Amino acid sequence: MLPLGQGKEWHVLALAVRYDATIIESRKREAKATYEGEGGYQPMLAV
Repeated sequence: MLPLGQGKEWHVLALAVRYDATIIESRKREAKATYEGEGGYQPMLAV
């Protein structure tokens, strides 16, 4: 949490970040091997 404001007045700002790192199977040559042995990508998405 970040305190915001000046003087005696304080406001508190709280943020939550949700993220997902799902493995997407792919047959492209550039795809790396996943832990299951297939080729794929693991992009990270944060909202």
